[in-house]
Amino acid sequence: MIEQKLIVGRYLELNTPVPVNARPAANGFQEVTRQILHISKSSSKSAPMAPNNPMAGFNPTFKQKMEIGFQRAGQHVQSQMDRQRTSNVGTGHSPKVHRNFAWLEWLPGVVSEVRPNGVDILTGPMSGCWITTYLRNGVRYVGHVGTDMTPTTPNSIAARTAWNNYARDAQIGAFSGFNPFNDPWTNGAMPAALPGESNRKTFALVTTEGHFYTVIAYPQASQPTRIRIAGIQRNNPSLPIRGQI
Repeated sequence: MIEQKLIVGRYLELNTPVPVNARPAANGFQEVTRQILHISKSSSKSAPMAPNNPMAGFNPTFKQKMEIGFQRAGQHVQSQMDRQRTSNVGTGHSPKVHRNFAWLEWLPGVVSEVRPNGVDILTGPMSGCWITTYLRNGVRYVGHVGTDMTPTTPNSIAARTAWNNYARDAQIGAFSGFNPFNDPWTNGAMPAALPGESNRKTFALVTTEGHFYTVIAYPQASQPTRIRIAGIQRNNPSLPIRGQI
């Protein structure tokens, strides 16, 4: 239910925890310990205004002073209308269950996995990895197939091989998945960056119901852990029926 809190226009202070292995890797799958996080109640402040830096030696007339004053007043009103709502991400459960989630870290060369156990799973940023949900030994997992940006690197080959070996031997219907970075964005135009933001980040969300979401966010250039949720869309499963990637 955390998709209800990933509100477009909301800022998150996203400090993700260092992954802790639950047990040694086996057959290319690395289970990590589930670490519960939550989105805290948001606070708000007015959006930043453009700096008021007159040119050196500028001596405005009375009329120009009036025009500048009206312009700044308009900018002030706009900054109040465009208030930034920011939520911190804290550790542990929140009593409001729709604020809770678990973070799944990308681990190169393996399928990093976590047992959701009734909690939504967020992972990223994405650069082309597949995100999967599957049954293995009777246990439900969410997995992040840890490929590199280039498909021919040893890490990419090892991670895909681990997943493909599992899918080859699993029953059809025991797994599903999507590729949030490469699957088409169909929710209108791709959300754009705002001034003061750095390159787009793509995150993946797997809900407790098994629904897949792509989350588009932009970090603040001056504060990279603060991201603005720019867009979110639900995706259909796109993993091939035999699971081979």
